[in-house]
Amino acid sequence: MTQEDYKSLDPTVQATVDRIQSWVTMGMIGQEEADGYIQDILDTVNGVEPDGKGVG
Repeated sequence: MTQEDYKSLDPTVQATVDRIQSWVTMGMIGQEEADGYIQDILDTVNGVEPDGKGVG
């Protein structure tokens, strides 16, 4: 996700993305898994059916 994409998100969605990224920082999940979760969130926000690939 680009910085521009991030800035266009609702503040609540931004906070969720930040939290998922913090899980990567803490070593709870990998970046690839985090990207999957974030993509699912973006799909939901954009009215696209999420593919569920964010789920471990």
